[in-house]
Amino acid sequence: RRDRRPGRRVAVGAMLISVASSAPACKPTTAPSAGASPSPSPGSSPTARPLATAMENLALITSLEAQSGRHTILIEIVGGMEQTGRVSAGNGWSYTFTDPEDPARLLYKWSTYGDGRIRFLGSAYLSHETGDLAAVLRIDSDRAVELGRSYGAQAFVDRFPAAQVLANCRFRSGLPVWSMEYFDPTYATNCPVYIYLRADTGELLA
Repeated sequence: RRDRRPGRRVAVGAMLISVASSAPACKPTTAPSAGASPSPSPGSSPTARPLATAMENLALITSLEAQSGRHTILIEIVGGMEQTGRVSAGNGWSYTFTDPEDPARLLYKWSTYGDGRIRFLGSAYLSHETGDLAAVLRIDSDRAVELGRSYGAQAFVDRFPAAQVLANCRFRSGLPVWSMEYFDPTYATNCPVYIYLRADTGELLA
């Protein structure tokens, strides 16, 4: 039986998921600023669709990554968005790829910004579970944020109308998961609401 009382944590597989509407010492966070100074992209990059959802520029970014000659798969999408599920002002979507056969476990990161700019951010080392996200991703960010409100975040949005969402989509315990942090950018509260749902079916994980 699921316990829905505030402050409880519920295990989904090997993953612990917070379903609390508040937590001690919690603070809102924001996605990387578009003011960062990313590395130049390989070759010339076209312009992405401005103020997009997570999936609206996915085919373009996947194509640009393929042009690099690397044999990679998409493993993570991260971004800051409005309640429409579209990227918020000053933020962007970050797309992370890796070659599953690469023993070095390197990551390759691309970003699209609200104004349509595209940047290749370079490489880093892999530090979490991977899976071919593009092969199973069915729930775009606009649908994910809408489902999140129906799964319990609506009361927070009603109380804090300026609420935005920091979203992360990747594999967790073998499942493709949208993890979403609903927070108030005006800092009227420093205790966000967290919602986790499957990125292939939209099912709530709690």
